[in-house]
Amino acid sequence: MKEALNTLPTELSTAYQEVIARITRSDTENGDVGMQTMTWIFYAARPLQMDELLVALDVQDGYLDIDEEPQFKLADIIEMCQSLVVHEESSGVVRFVHPTVQSFLKSLNLSDVNIAKSCLTYLEYEAFDEICSNPKSLDIRLEKYKFCRYAAQFWGFHVRREVENEPDVQRAVLSLLASENKKDSMLQIEQYANSSLGSIHFTKGQTLLHVIAKNELATICRFILDERNCRGFQGLGSTQRLSLGRFVEFPANLFNICSFLALGSICSRANARHKDHLTSILDNAFRGNIFCPHWSTLIPATQCGRVTSSESVRNRYRRGRGG
Repeated sequence: MKEALNTLPTELSTAYQEVIARITRSDTENGDVGMQTMTWIFYAARPLQMDELLVALDVQDGYLDIDEEPQFKLADIIEMCQSLVVHEESSGVVRFVHPTVQSFLKSLNLSDVNIAKSCLTYLEYEAFDEICSNPKSLDIRLEKYKFCRYAAQFWGFHVRREVENEPDVQRAVLSLLASENKKDSMLQIEQYANSSLGSIHFTKGQTLLHVIAKNELATICRFILDERNCRGFQGLGSTQRLSLGRFVEFPANLFNICSFLALGSICSRANARHKDHLTSILDNAFRGNIFCPHWSTLIPATQCGRVTSSESVRNRYRRGRGG
């Protein structure tokens, strides 16, 4: 079989194949959930808590009542996976029974498209229409909506690479970021989860392009910067158009420049034909101007403040270009 299987003893590989066959031959729902579970564990950015996994499976399965208890129980998951997964009671983590399961699953070419869609779908629930005012209220939110911490932290991780080319995933990303409130709620949870001090304070006013550039989503960046897709944003509502337009309507600041740097870096890596185009954006930025090809607008340095003329940032960029 695949190279991954060749690294395993023949008897073990055969045993795993038989277990997977039993899972897929079982009741349609059980077989689907069993394979979804193993796909989640296989692709997870960090070890999943069982509480997180149970909610994630509900979202993926189309069970959308976020305030209800998960439809599956711990024992259900173990049974549907034919004991290839175990639950560590001490840590709450769900994992494969042995590392060789992970190695075996590499041969199956499991798709993580539904993982990305589940993260994005969950973050669009009405429960995340407002940010929390203090750490205590955010702790309550994280306890009640157990999957939101993982979804906010790692939706970008799961969208990158081949998954980003999926039209459904692209629409889900733009839909989430179209809502200023949901975007801010996601950013606050992400900041809190990543902060060693438990800070709930995040950079407000981040536009759609800021967030996408930060997550290194080159394909979606190119889609947004392509003027042929202007009409595609009309269905996202006025909030999104304002968020896109903020690059033109407001003076530039350091955060704008960092986003353009990220855009230039990831887009030129992903597609060489965009390199010169984005380089001109960055060169203007270093002179204190922001050029937006989408609107053919150049904001002069006199309107941009002092932050764009940093020699150290300019030199860093030139070193990156080999100049």
